[in-house]
Formats: sequence, structure tokens, C-alpha cells
Amino acid sequence: MIDYGAVARGFPGHGHPILITAPTPAAGADWTLTPPPGSVWRILWGQAKLVTSAVAATRQVLLQLSTGGLVVAQMASPNTQITGLTYTYQFAPGATQPTLASTFPVLSLPARVIVDPRWALGSSTIAKDAGDQWSAITFLVEELGGAPPE
Repeated sequence: MIDYGAVARGFPGHGHPILITAPTPAAGADWTLTPPPGSVWRILWGQAKLVTSAVAATRQVLLQLSTGGLVVAQMASPNTQITGLTYTYQFAPGATQPTLASTFPVLSLPARVIVDPRWALGSSTIAKDAGDQWSAITFLVEELGGAPPE
């Protein structure tokens, strides 16, 4: 179950910010986040923690936007993650990473990522192991409201 905890009321001419905490997937699985019916979100910022097991290969993390099972956009981490480490991945529009030697990789998003219930935002971990674990998946979104267009 997703926790839709409002953190502030709306601003004139804008939606209102909401902090979304996504469910922790099973070990070895990627995560997916989809707005509930009637919601439209603009992604402002996000983060997710990946703990890699001590086996398998070097991992590459992608953030994907998909609809109907079709991936329409993906952003790759500038870092790869080796076995037995914990990285907290950051997702933000226009953000850059000052150094590649970081356990806080930054994935730059397009300026306006807007999703409705027809879309899914999620991770794709290349070379993941059954013991790899995603957790602490949190996004700050602007709730734009209204039903998606037909």
C-alpha cells in the first residue's frame, strides 16, 4: 500500500506537494510506482536505496517510465554498483552529479515528468541478484489533480 501523506496545501496556480512512500519490493525485484485513479503527478524529486548482495556482477540502475508494458523513456545512473554495497539513488529534474565516486548517484530527469494512472515509474536493475534489495523508495510529487485525458 502506498502512503499518500500530504505535506502542504496547494499554492495559487499550482498543485500541492505530496510525499509518496512506495512499498518495498521482495528481494531480487525492482520497484514500480503508479499514481492512483484520478491522480496526475509531476515528479519533483525522488530517492531509493539499493543494497547489493555479495554475489553476481556489477549492477547498472535505470529509472524507467512506461505505459502498457512499453518503456518510453529511461535514465541510466552515471555510476555502476558492485557487490556488497549500499547506494542511495537520487532522481531530480536537471540535477547533475559532481563526481562519479559517490554512493549517492544522481539520475537527471527531464524538466517535466508528468504521470497519471496509465503510466508507471520504476527501476530496472541490470545484472541484479536474488539477494539484492531495494528500500526507502520515496518521491516528492506535485499533485496536479484531475482525471487523465481519455
